[in-house]
Amino acid sequence: MSEFDEQHGVARSRTLSRTTAFTDAAVAIALTLLILPLVDVAGAAGDTPVGTLLDDSESQIFGFLLSFAVIIRYWSAHRSSWEGLRDYDEVLMGLNSLWLLTIIFLPFSTALLTSGDGLSRGGAVFYIATLLAIGLTGQAMAWRIYRRPALRAPFVTDAMMRGRLRQGNASLVVLLASTALAVINPTAGLFALLLLAATRIRLRSHRRVA
Repeated sequence: MSEFDEQHGVARSRTLSRTTAFTDAAVAIALTLLILPLVDVAGAAGDTPVGTLLDDSESQIFGFLLSFAVIIRYWSAHRSSWEGLRDYDEVLMGLNSLWLLTIIFLPFSTALLTSGDGLSRGGAVFYIATLLAIGLTGQAMAWRIYRRPALRAPFVTDAMMRGRLRQGNASLVVLLASTALAVINPTAGLFALLLLAATRIRLRSHRRVA
């Protein structure tokens, strides 16, 4: 390997590390934004009893906990994919930017979901549609990594990538079903999102068996 090729490889490795750090920071900001509406509620509470305040903020607390869990779940899947990279291409970088766009948009969807007295049908459908966009961009990244073995570290096998793609497909099915259910019953559609955790557990069980 020439000195130029070695320096070029070091530069690309540094860019990959910087992109990962930037992505993690953006996710952390999105998580922080989720709590701000509740901070505003607490700041305007005055002498309102804590029990009353919590009862009045029930939908906002539910939205915060749900979105926090969702972001952590998708960040965990993103981390699993990116820690197995040894290189990148511009398509993957573009898909990562789109994924970040959907993640950072989620606090807005969460605020819309919990802005009324209860969970509205339109807010629930819009919220789950945002999750669907996150899932689709994440699945597109996984597919790109699968189709470009040169981007992967040697320990990331085709079988491992196919497992991640199956998990992503299962998550998309859950999101589509949750969207349809939310049109009929917003609360039921949102609680159906708990099945996303099951898709993650299923993948881990496959890893232990392998």
